[in-house]
Amino acid sequence: MRGKEQAAAAGGLESSREREEAAGSVQLQRTLFLVPRADSPSSSLQARAELERVSSRPGSSQKPEPGKDSSAGVFPSSALATSLVAFQPRLRLPLLLSLGARRMVLPKAEHAARLYRTSPELAREAHVSSLEKYRELYRRSVEEPQEFWGEIAKEFYWRNQHTGPFLQYNFDVTKGKIFIEWMKGATTNICYNVLDRNVYENKLGDKIAFYWEGNEPGDSMKITYSELLSKVCQFANVLREQGIKKGDRVSIYMPMIIELVVAMLACARIGALHSIVFAGFSAESLCERILDSNCSLLITADAFYRGDKLINLKQIADEALQKCKAKGNPLERCIVVKHLGREELVQDGSSSKSPPLKRICQSVQTPWDPEVDLWWHDIMKNASKEYEPVWCDAEDDLFILYTSGSTGKPKGVVHTIAGYMLFTAATFKYVFDHHPEDIYWCTADIGWITGHSYLTYGPLANGATSVLVSSMIKSDCMETSSLKARSHWPTDAKRM
Repeated sequence: MRGKEQAAAAGGLESSREREEAAGSVQLQRTLFLVPRADSPSSSLQARAELERVSSRPGSSQKPEPGKDSSAGVFPSSALATSLVAFQPRLRLPLLLSLGARRMVLPKAEHAARLYRTSPELAREAHVSSLEKYRELYRRSVEEPQEFWGEIAKEFYWRNQHTGPFLQYNFDVTKGKIFIEWMKGATTNICYNVLDRNVYENKLGDKIAFYWEGNEPGDSMKITYSELLSKVCQFANVLREQGIKKGDRVSIYMPMIIELVVAMLACARIGALHSIVFAGFSAESLCERILDSNCSLLITADAFYRGDKLINLKQIADEALQKCKAKGNPLERCIVVKHLGREELVQDGSSSKSPPLKRICQSVQTPWDPEVDLWWHDIMKNASKEYEPVWCDAEDDLFILYTSGSTGKPKGVVHTIAGYMLFTAATFKYVFDHHPEDIYWCTADIGWITGHSYLTYGPLANGATSVLVSSMIKSDCMETSSLKARSHWPTDAKRM
């Protein structure tokens, strides 16, 4: 686990303690911790300390039970490589610590390991209600993959069924080319499955898809599944008007705002690949990824705050485009979301959806090239809210996401449609034990694979309501004042 993730985990634990003590009316019924590997002792001890603190409170139904040894706390895991320790504190605002592990090792005390069991009522409600059921699911996924994944596939829409084996692969170089194929020959569209299917088949059009929380307390908005579908269709029409078609690559360099989700789903709707670049990366990093993935369009924003730091994203994007041009690969179009400048849009009446800014920045100068740049709000204004999805082969490419480059040249990893959709939908449901009434919060940035899978595609595939937070860097983003400003969340939010 990286140092930054450890620090974030520690900060989350401290914040949950401060939150409970300072905001007596804010309470949560359940929190899930992803416990780190044994080789991450500091975070393990912090998690253990928090579990002990919560389980020892009056009214807690969790009682620690001594374990025989450390091996008693080791559980096998699925390919997602995560396992959960669940407990039931009297809190209400969800907290998630994504500490990713290859297997779960329960927090180990200095002298003896302890296992914290969930309450019987929670276990009865869970999708995986016991270790025995987990082992059976895992066995079926390995020994009967076609039946196991085939049942999950029935929950989704397929324009045409697969013509060959449900799943085939080769990981042995001595036997030929390395490959993995899911449902070869089947046709579908992942955007249709996460939006249209939920709106029209599952009747979730009025359900909140995202609560968006800005950098400042009170800077917030929400969007329903129907509203999200309309915006995605609008932007799909915009992309087609700009000449983007199935198989093209689109670079997205944006902060954590609703338009980021709209852009990536619009790409999926028309069969184009999105290549999202974390908004904290430099112009050189952005340029490198644009060139390597051969993108033909860039989508970005004017600027945003990360905590108290102003990030002039358009200026960085322009530097990247200049570098691309100098290397003989100029991009013809750049679409820009007016994020920090959206107060102007509210004032002149051209936007009614984005919330007004709580902190207006007068000093941001947005560089502009009229030959290249287009304002998002201008081209969305008259775009149709209907767009028939482009039906894609199950093995067509969905997106390219690059490694950080910390071990050398960044490597682009390509994910295909069917296998990724089934895997993220299933692991979100089972690992996070999602239920229809839950409000879910994943703190990962969409610029990383966790954000792709467990803030966008996985939750939406399950018709979940998620929280999208624009900045997790600001030190007071979890303080009581911020939580009170976020009291517009439903009071019956009870799960993570």
